[in-house]
Amino acid sequence: AEVYASTAADETFGLPAVEAMACGAPVVAYGVGGVLESVVHRVTGVLVQPHDVRGFALALRGPSGVSVLPAIRRRPPAFRERFRP
Repeated sequence: AEVYASTAADETFGLPAVEAMACGAPVVAYGVGGVLESVVHRVTGVLVQPHDVRGFALALRGPSGVSVLPAIRRRPPAFRERFRP
């Protein structure tokens, strides 16, 4: 996957986000619940204020139409370091 996007308003653990990051995919999610513990903002993904639909769209495509996600995706060591056994 190029990106994992989660619009869940409440995520207890956020296992799908962890699985996506383990595969090297950046995550865009609302900053609630378990994703706050697993996603490092602008390192392994982008966290958006809850219920901010416009902010979520901007996180996916960027304010000028250029997303930060490809830059995040080019940093696979960040994913491996975060989830090293």
